[in-house]
Amino acid sequence: MNRQRLLQRILFASGSLAAAAALAVPAVWAAQNGAAKQTRDQFFIISSVDVPKHQMVLKLPTEVTLTMKVNDKTLIVGEKGQRMDIKQLRSGDTVYITSVSTASGQVATKIRLGPMTVQELHRRYLKGYAVPIPPPLPPKVLTHPEPTKVRQGR
Repeated sequence: MNRQRLLQRILFASGSLAAAAALAVPAVWAAQNGAAKQTRDQFFIISSVDVPKHQMVLKLPTEVTLTMKVNDKTLIVGEKGQRMDIKQLRSGDTVYITSVSTASGQVATKIRLGPMTVQELHRRYLKGYAVPIPPPLPPKVLTHPEPTKVRQGR
């Protein structure tokens, strides 16, 4: 019985090792070939821009911050579609960034300035939730009380 159990453990360990190696090989090949994984665009708020270092500190809506590099191939587009330079980006700007993961960190491939609209908020973060938006309240009319009469001396 002990021998059978030992054989099961050896087979399980070797199977696990083979599975881990099979999963690791594509990642090693991608890293060696310089292949980078592209992500879909994400919404950020620019915390700071370091022009000499070609990098930005970005804040996600969850208050998590990360550093992203910008290179010569990064396309920066304004709200009206105009091309921009990294020098024109400011702290507090809201942007949508498509990036790639490289060995040296995240590198932006495209930066698009734009606000987070209600429709975009629902599409990205509230998909499947029906969030009713109440109608605006009617304006409140302020009335002044009747002025009190002041009695003059007798």
